[in-house]
Amino acid sequence: MITTLVAGLALAAPSFQSDWTPARFTPEVLAKRVDDRLATLKKATLKYHFIYQKATFGHGESVCDCTFVDPNRFWIMVPKLDPAKESEGIENETWVADGKNFGKAVLPKDAVPGPMANRPKVPAKALSAWFTNFSKVILAGVGRPTKPLQSLVADARRQGFRTVAETRSFPYQGRTFVSHRLTLSKGPARYEIVVDPRGDVPVTITNTIGKDFSRWVQVDWNLRPKGKEYDPNNARFLKGAPAPNTVLKPRRP
Repeated sequence: MITTLVAGLALAAPSFQSDWTPARFTPEVLAKRVDDRLATLKKATLKYHFIYQKATFGHGESVCDCTFVDPNRFWIMVPKLDPAKESEGIENETWVADGKNFGKAVLPKDAVPGPMANRPKVPAKALSAWFTNFSKVILAGVGRPTKPLQSLVADARRQGFRTVAETRSFPYQGRTFVSHRLTLSKGPARYEIVVDPRGDVPVTITNTIGKDFSRWVQVDWNLRPKGKEYDPNNARFLKGAPAPNTVLKPRRP
């Protein structure tokens, strides 16, 4: 199991802040590692805590669960937030696939089966969607080679962002842990993705634009779950899919 215990500790501890060093690989290479991993996920689970705060929105949080049976059979929860309708708050949208059909649902409706071709696509301008809907950008790459993070890095370069890949190793409880970090920055905008190289999956995401921020925290990957529900032969449309959460209204300070 991969958890954010060590990654979160390292990010929070001042003594670790200056430990990042330039990586021997490019941002594009790190992005490709994550994209390739997401495109081939199977028998894995993910739980993450999404936090969103803007002066025009207030503070909102959402907890999402995901299960990946194989690249074409999964149920994924992602926060759904329309920047033009921020006052409506955050909903959790559920994506479900059974190998032949795909469905997308927001409370109170159940997912309706449709063609697999209707799965969400990576935005053509990934950077413009990143701050608000980075969960949907990343997870649009599950089960297929759509290259969301590589698209993000390419889009950032086109818009004049500085892109950096860094690495760090640090001791914790008698073991040495390694983390990689992808950073995109320009002016008041700074986007950071910390990757655990043991699974090439993102374990912490921190986006800031001035005083506004969006984050993935308490990210828990289990890349070796047990149980028959992870057997592709037992996967069925909607079987075991978590129900979408209620609408989460923004909380004002």
